[in-house]
Amino acid sequence: TPNSLLLKYASFDPAKATPTIPSVLRASPNSQLWIVQFDGNPTEQGRKTIEASGAEIHSYLPHNAYVVRMPAKPADLVGQLDGIRYVGQYPAAYRLESVLRDAILNGTELPTLRYNIVVVDKNNDKESLERRIEAIGGRVSHRHPGSILFEVDLNGDQLLQAASFDEVLWIDRWSAPEEDID
Repeated sequence: TPNSLLLKYASFDPAKATPTIPSVLRASPNSQLWIVQFDGNPTEQGRKTIEASGAEIHSYLPHNAYVVRMPAKPADLVGQLDGIRYVGQYPAAYRLESVLRDAILNGTELPTLRYNIVVVDKNNDKESLERRIEAIGGRVSHRHPGSILFEVDLNGDQLLQAASFDEVLWIDRWSAPEEDID
């Protein structure tokens, strides 16, 4: 439906119901990444009003929504603005490839593997993400300067921690480059 959020985790109309998130994959209480959905097509004025609250608008999500970085208090205020349909946290469950999410939920012990991370803000998040990855014992294998990508080596526990970092939009398994078009 035109009011549904279309995520890899689930498609749902957040004004009617949101999917159940297992506790291990919920957003941390201090998380600053939120989904903000407009009543209809987002407008420049609507985006400026959100940004005036101190929020940073980042990635678009279908339908009519964005991933927005802001503390909880502005999130409460944004939720009361005219033209805003939904404001909800962006938990780790929404940020992980289904194979990884299922492994975590099944208790599968993941060895240290290489992962692709899509950063929220390619211009400002890579340095702090690198510090956080190293602080949990992970290793940055490729920074991809100028790109939204970041390659890291993490074990299963580190992967779960990284999926909750406010610099992380998405994580999936790394694979060697290949030709997609001949």
